[in-house]
Amino acid sequence: MERLCRRLHFYVDNRPRWMVPSERATELASELDSVLDKIEQQAAQIDGFDASIPLQVGRQRLEQWRTLISEPQTHSDDHVQLVNLLKDVRWVLHRYARHFSGQRRATRDISRLVASRLRLVEITRQATLLKHEGTAPVLLGEIQALPRFVEFLVQEQGEISDMVRRMGRFEQAQALTIVCQELCDTWRLLCEPQPALRSVAWMERTLGSTQEIFERMNAIRHANLPQQYEDMIVDIGERLTQWPDELALSRAAGISLSQAQRLLLLQERSAQLLDWVEEQLLIEPDASSLARSLWAQRCDEFDQLLSIVDSHPNLDGFDQRDALVDALLWCGSQFDNA
Repeated sequence: MERLCRRLHFYVDNRPRWMVPSERATELASELDSVLDKIEQQAAQIDGFDASIPLQVGRQRLEQWRTLISEPQTHSDDHVQLVNLLKDVRWVLHRYARHFSGQRRATRDISRLVASRLRLVEITRQATLLKHEGTAPVLLGEIQALPRFVEFLVQEQGEISDMVRRMGRFEQAQALTIVCQELCDTWRLLCEPQPALRSVAWMERTLGSTQEIFERMNAIRHANLPQQYEDMIVDIGERLTQWPDELALSRAAGISLSQAQRLLLLQERSAQLLDWVEEQLLIEPDASSLARSLWAQRCDEFDQLLSIVDSHPNLDGFDQRDALVDALLWCGSQFDNA
């Protein structure tokens, strides 16, 4: 029963009320219907177990989905694109929360912030090109909020720069060490075993940011700073001699792929990540108390894969993007609750 309720949460709490008609929507509605039937059957066999509330919520959501799916007037292409863009907004904003919430401003990687801001700028640009007639108020509200999100990230970048400038040498050394460690962790995540499945754009961004941080670390280098700082400078210097070769290898591997090969690799990687999510949905809640760091890593893995998918918009035959976004947002909710 607990496993079924976890799955119910996946469908009800993780999906927006304004999901649009699509094959994915029909598939999700069928899955939710099956889960609700199983909950109802098992609840009847458990003395004193009241499943009325989750069943009521689930049935209401299922009815909303079925109404949308069966509507005789199909949603316009612009409406569908708006919904997908706003799902991407949720994904980008969770990236900010995942990496920056509760973290001192001086230890935040500005390059990640800039990448998120640029993505929101692009989403805003695309949204303004679409027709908004007949768009639900909840969608219009989120669309109108986009410029505020962008402005927030611009202000955040300025706050980080101002704080760093006001810091003394020792404080800067501490902050730069933390940023460098995070960049190294990011690079390790990016360099997954299959070079052709690495996000070249992310690698370029991480390499550039690390080179910039390395220069700043050398600029404040001083004998009175902790040995850990000196060790980090040496370590980063060695990594920066290796990373360009790894980037070149990844770039060449991606270029050498045919469309069919790229499609197969992306499908296989998607299946691996989605199977992992499926396994988590079947684990008892108490047994799945994964660390927030693991949920964050899974979110980043989905994030990276989606960035690769989006870098090949003309890739015919790949139909798992919606499922990947669903899974990323669900993993994000698990990160928030861990």
